Amino acid sequence: MTTRAATFTSKIRNLKDYRSRLINNVQPLPAGNEIENTLKYFSQTLLSVLKDVPNIPAESYGPRQRDSVRLSVFPNLNYTGLYHAVLDMIELVPTMQIRQLEVGENVLKVLGCLVPFLEHDLLDSLPYTVASTLAIFPPTLHKETIDLLCSNMLPMTLGYDGGFEPTYASESAAAIITMVLQHTDNGSYHSQILECFMSIKRDLVKDILSIIAYGPPSARAPAANLLFYYWPQLNPALSDRRGIHYKYIAWPPVLCQRRGCVNNGNCQAVKMCLNPALAIHSGDKPPPLYICSDCADVLRKDHSEYMTDILLPMSHVSTICENKNCRAGETLAVCTCFSIECASYNGNRPIRYCHVCHDTRHLTPKGRKHVYHLSIPEIWDCSQQVQRYLMDAITSLLKEAQPIESKRMVEMGEEHRTHAGDDEDLYEMEEAGERKLLSRYGIWLLVELCRPQEDIPIEVLGRLLGMLFQWFDATAYLPDDNIGNALERLKPDYIYDWLEEVSKTHFEVIVSCLLPHPVEYARVGGFWDYITNRTTQIKEGLNCFFCLVPYDIITFEIWDYVMPYWLEAIRTEVPAEDLHELKVLLSKSFDIDMCPLPFTLEKMYCFISERFSDPSAYVQEQALQWLQILSTLDIIIPMHMLLGMFLKGVQNLHVECTGPMPEKPLKKPEGAMGHQTVFPGSPTQEKPPPLSPEKTHVVVEAYEVYERETELVLPCYIMMLDLYLKELELQEFPKYLGIYNETSKQVMQMIAVMLKEDLDGTHTCSDDQQQACNFCHNIALWHQLMSQVMCNFCPRDPAKIPTKEVPRVEEVKQVSSSNSQSRKNSTSTEEDESEEKEKSEPKFDIKAMPLHLQLYHAFLLELERTTDTDASYSLLTSMKYLILHAESLNYTVNQYPNYVKFSLVRHLIPSLWKCLIAQHSQLAFIAVPLLVHCLTLPTGADICWKIVEDAYTSEDWRVRFAAVEKVTVLCRLLDLDSISHNQVLQTALAHAFCLLIGSLEDMNSAVAQRAVQYLETIKTSSIRCLCRCLEFQFDHVISDRIMIIQRMRLLSNVLKEDKILTWDFFLSRLDTLSLEAQIDLENSDIFSADRENESFLKKLNRARFALARTDSIRSVSQSCKPPYRRAVSVPMHLVTRTAPPKLDLERQKSCIRQHSAPHFNLGRRMTKMNFGAFSNVFPGNLKEFSDEDSNFTALLQKAMDMDGVDRDTVSQLVALLMKFMVSCDINEEDKSNMKTQNVVLRHLNILLGYNQTEKSFTVPPHKLRTSAVFNSFLSGVPFVLDRNFKLGNQILPITLLLLQHGPSPQRYASDYQPPNYTLWYLEPHTQISWLTTLLVILYKYQFYTSPVSAIIQTLIRIVINTVDAQHHRCKKSHEEGFIPPSPTILRSREPSKLNDLENIQETDTPPSSPKNLNDTVNFDGGAVHFKKGDKVSPIREQVIEEAVETPKRPLTRTTRKPRRLIEYSEPNMEPVRDNVQPKNATSAVDIPKKKEEPKDSFSTSPAKIETSPVDDKH
Repeated sequence: MTTRAATFTSKIRNLKDYRSRLINNVQPLPAGNEIENTLKYFSQTLLSVLKDVPNIPAESYGPRQRDSVRLSVFPNLNYTGLYHAVLDMIELVPTMQIRQLEVGENVLKVLGCLVPFLEHDLLDSLPYTVASTLAIFPPTLHKETIDLLCSNMLPMTLGYDGGFEPTYASESAAAIITMVLQHTDNGSYHSQILECFMSIKRDLVKDILSIIAYGPPSARAPAANLLFYYWPQLNPALSDRRGIHYKYIAWPPVLCQRRGCVNNGNCQAVKMCLNPALAIHSGDKPPPLYICSDCADVLRKDHSEYMTDILLPMSHVSTICENKNCRAGETLAVCTCFSIECASYNGNRPIRYCHVCHDTRHLTPKGRKHVYHLSIPEIWDCSQQVQRYLMDAITSLLKEAQPIESKRMVEMGEEHRTHAGDDEDLYEMEEAGERKLLSRYGIWLLVELCRPQEDIPIEVLGRLLGMLFQWFDATAYLPDDNIGNALERLKPDYIYDWLEEVSKTHFEVIVSCLLPHPVEYARVGGFWDYITNRTTQIKEGLNCFFCLVPYDIITFEIWDYVMPYWLEAIRTEVPAEDLHELKVLLSKSFDIDMCPLPFTLEKMYCFISERFSDPSAYVQEQALQWLQILSTLDIIIPMHMLLGMFLKGVQNLHVECTGPMPEKPLKKPEGAMGHQTVFPGSPTQEKPPPLSPEKTHVVVEAYEVYERETELVLPCYIMMLDLYLKELELQEFPKYLGIYNETSKQVMQMIAVMLKEDLDGTHTCSDDQQQACNFCHNIALWHQLMSQVMCNFCPRDPAKIPTKEVPRVEEVKQVSSSNSQSRKNSTSTEEDESEEKEKSEPKFDIKAMPLHLQLYHAFLLELERTTDTDASYSLLTSMKYLILHAESLNYTVNQYPNYVKFSLVRHLIPSLWKCLIAQHSQLAFIAVPLLVHCLTLPTGADICWKIVEDAYTSEDWRVRFAAVEKVTVLCRLLDLDSISHNQVLQTALAHAFCLLIGSLEDMNSAVAQRAVQYLETIKTSSIRCLCRCLEFQFDHVISDRIMIIQRMRLLSNVLKEDKILTWDFFLSRLDTLSLEAQIDLENSDIFSADRENESFLKKLNRARFALARTDSIRSVSQSCKPPYRRAVSVPMHLVTRTAPPKLDLERQKSCIRQHSAPHFNLGRRMTKMNFGAFSNVFPGNLKEFSDEDSNFTALLQKAMDMDGVDRDTVSQLVALLMKFMVSCDINEEDKSNMKTQNVVLRHLNILLGYNQTEKSFTVPPHKLRTSAVFNSFLSGVPFVLDRNFKLGNQILPITLLLLQHGPSPQRYASDYQPPNYTLWYLEPHTQISWLTTLLVILYKYQFYTSPVSAIIQTLIRIVINTVDAQHHRCKKSHEEGFIPPSPTILRSREPSKLNDLENIQETDTPPSSPKNLNDTVNFDGGAVHFKKGDKVSPIREQVIEEAVETPKRPLTRTTRKPRRLIEYSEPNMEPVRDNVQPKNATSAVDIPKKKEEPKDSFSTSPAKIETSPVDDKH
């Protein structure tokens, strides 16, 4: 023995050495046959030991305390060392290149031989060790391994205690079965190992459930199939087994192993013998020995105590009781007994018993020791361990239904995404259809073993429900094949009824599993098994939730309860950039056309709409954010429902301050919607799962921004309007439908209610800050959205300004005749009433008015409250759409005239007037069209007229200062085409423009300077519009013409770059005056040329309208209130008077020649025109003057002799023309302009009484001198000749003739008058103009050719005569300065008319010189005395403004004879072209003086000729 023990130990050492060399790669490496021979040595040695030992009692293999009895009979060899050495060699078998199969086979044989020699602790772990070789040994050894386990190791380790006491071997049953199921594909191996364990271990179902729950996928499928095979009552429909891919294969029975069997080993073994010696002698293998019945009969006599019966394969599992003597009424099998005692009744095969038979057989003391397996009870009745295994087994089986990722991603609207999992490479979802069928086992286990009850652990139910819902998600997109149809049938056949029962007993558990933050135990399967972000979790959860919708699992109660949580989770946890990932999912469920929900749209949005009934602003703000999320994802919400929600919300919102906002939002109680209250583990208190990220808010909550809840009202309004606009865009809702359809009415009502509330907010901005505060920003945004809303439903194009032409004279007379008397009587009464109404605001029932008027009223009040510029701009835009586009006032002005008038007076027009600010021109851009529209409404023009007039006549200069800016801004934004066809607009604007231009002469320099600056900012097109309005007023209101001309003069002085005055302007004005003159003369023949021409008829009606002097067009000049703020010096009696003094007819006929005219209130003297006779020369409809007009002189004379000549208009117009001619440019290339210029100049000649045909004057000089045209022309012609040489050459002929004809004393125009007269008949200022004109001509123009030279000689003669006739006195040495100028001597012989300034009569000849040399003129203060000898005759003082006369020099004793006119011959030189200025023609001042002239005789300034005092020596 000693030698064998040493050899045994040496072999063990060799085996370890082989292992070390193989692991460390030490050369030479051991050969495979060396290891194989060593292992064979051990197996043979062990068998020889067993062969030599005496018989071992069978019971020694069982309990631990019998190891010493069994081991005491064996020699003392190192069995434990061999055991560990062989275990170390197991891991080297896969690495061996040769003899791998042989080595593995010998390893298994050695382990089998070691069973009798090992202690119980090592023997317990031996089955697991052998089973682990299935993973590394070649598959050809699997049968040997399974046979070794089932026929040797397991019976030897577990066969004698029945598995009643837990041991390592019994507890490793699940692991051993798992390895067999995982690494072997042969179903017989599976059934063999399972029936082996079922025959020796109770409660094996727990191990099978653990394999299904936690085992690898390759072991889960056979385990589930075997479970349902051996426990068939779990399958509610046995017919479904036909579709299961797993087919049960019974394991082959063990054949007789006895050497010398009469059946040659081909007979099925029925007995097992544990005698080692017999086993070695009979089969050369370690015990036990399996023998057939024949061999058993032979060996029974000697070895009966070592022989036991064995079970045969269970080829069929019956569902009914197999007891032939069963008398139970219910024969459903509930138990399978593997004890040989019971199996003997079934041919040594496991027998199935019903409940009654089971109790009969196994409730006895002997029967309690049987190994049997009962049906699995309800999960609620299982132990906690089995309950956990069963719950996880169901979960694992349901997880087998993995979705088809490619199709699922398409349905979810995202790209293909792969999950990171351990089993990802093992199978693809598209190719694992058979695995989906495993999930049916989970459904069957759920339905059969998890029937809902009242008192059950909700954690288990919740986890099962959570996994079930994930299974619905996985099976939602199955193909239409056998597998898909099989799974789909499960839903209506089993799941619906089961869920309905659960809903009746535990509705709150279903709800908790469908929430975005389910309780911890419900977070199972699907996306919960992976580490994902919160967006993915919400998306996957929503998909799972919506997958239940098509199966009517989501009822209205569940939807109404759960959806607020989902939308709130999306709002607070999904970043804005990730929202698009939820678009497809939400769109499917909220689709209004193909909604899969089993209830109406109203119920679908009920959870949102009912929140708008809550007066809390926070609740509504939360609901609005939910709607905003849906709209952001392009989900269509029915418009009528949306507007209904908003209207209800606006009406229920309260803006009363209710205290500060709570720190956290107040959530609605869970049971407030009629549902059961959520159990304690509600989603508001649950914690995130370990593998999920923490909940993080991605939005700023309202309570973090606003101090009070009422401050949320404005953000709610903003979101409502924004949502409405977004839905309009999504639904492609028709635009511009007007204000009378139902949708527009709802919108208007909503906006009107919004505007009625006083918004709560805190201003944090100041004037120093450029950026607005949050409240200002919200106000501006609100109004901006409101303007966009108005733009959508109001008509697209604004209403055109109504055309209002000047009425026909006949119509005006009819209306005025019938209403004049009543108007006079009611004027004072109406004024009193209007003042009373303005003081007391009238009451109107706004609620009874149409919706558009209610909205209009709300806009007016809001406009007065709004101070932010951006908000005001948007608000004005909204009003523009309502008033101009929708024509809300046009349609209701007749129905509600009092309210419209009141709104214009109190609100609209004053507010628009305030918006005319240059700094915020965007406001004026909108306000001006609105203001223009108001002017077209009844009383609108009068209201605006009064506002503008009050501003410009205010005592406060700051008001006038601001008014300049406002009218300028108004002018900038006017469009000429829009106002040219409405006389009311043109009149009102002409009034404003007159006041604006008049501000140039404001007594306050700041106002005047501001007017200058702002007028220069007006663009050219607006200037044309301004001029057009003034021209309209000129043509239609005769009393305004002087003011209009004066304003045009001021405007042209300021805006020199703009062509304010043009030849066309003067031509049109002269045309107007001509046509009126023709009407005054009642000469119907002049209209016969183009009577039917439309343009002519308009002009004719305009002239008649002006002459009719009706009050249908207001007079601008008469409306000016004194005192007028002029900077010029105007006598106060002219400023304040409202009517001119009445003059008798005689005095009116001989009116004094005027130098200037007041700028306003010029009286009613302009009743008829004085140039109707020569109107034939005017263009347009009038025919040109021709030589054939033989009666021209007579008509002209008649016109000049008419009463009430409008001298003021003619005088001012001609004076303005002369001023224009000073600076106008002559462009000969512009043919049209040159033609107009020539026509105007011909008009001027006719007005001066010059007949171009006869080349002579047709008006006597004494009448010409009283003509306003003559005086205005002579006052301006020196400047024209001096500064405009081109034009001066054109008017030089008529100027020379006028200079010669004007001072002439002849009585008739046709009389010949020699040049023996002076300038006596000309007024002093006219004399200066006459002399200045002559001086300019002499200095600048060529006069050497005939007939100019002859006229020049005549004019020189007149000057000489005047100088000779002048009397003056030289300065005395003791006097300082000049003596006062000599008075104007009246040009009249009648003493009775000496003091009548307005009735100066011209004489044919000048007065004679004083006869006495002592006759002189003395100056005594302000009086003038003529001395004749020593007598002095006083002359009354005459006041003449701006008249300067050269003092007369004393007459000598000898009277100078008149000089003879010298006939100048024509100079021999080429004529000078008109457009060539003489060399010395730069200015009259630059001409050198003659030597013989005294140094200070005359000033050569062309503007003014003054005399200088001379010594007495002269």
